Amino acid sequence: MEILLQFGFMVTNGLLTLVISWITFKFKKREERLKELQDRKEKEKEENKEEIVAIKEGIVSLLRDRITQSCRHIENNGFITQQQITSITDMYDSYKKLGGNHGLNIIVEKTIKLPIKQ
Repeated sequence: MEILLQFGFMVTNGLLTLVISWITFKFKKREERLKELQDRKEKEKEENKEEIVAIKEGIVSLLRDRITQSCRHIENNGFITQQQITSITDMYDSYKKLGGNHGLNIIVEKTIKLPIKQ
């Protein structure tokens, strides 16, 4: 009887060890999947940052070009309208907020000082 009891303890101990090992294995696998997911999200986040920077730089370039063209056109006319003043100053404000800093302020200031024509 004592041998059966010891055998039962051994089997129970073995099963318990197997269950604990299985649970530990599952937790490790889960941690690995979570780590992979986190790494993937970090990579996507970094790629998104790079894309946002590229979009921002593109918008700044477009604004700079559009402001320069508008100012040249207005200066060639020799006058400016109130609508043009609003348009140029709005574009220039956005340009500055996005980090533009190529000395456009001189051109813009010169252009908006032209005589206003209704």
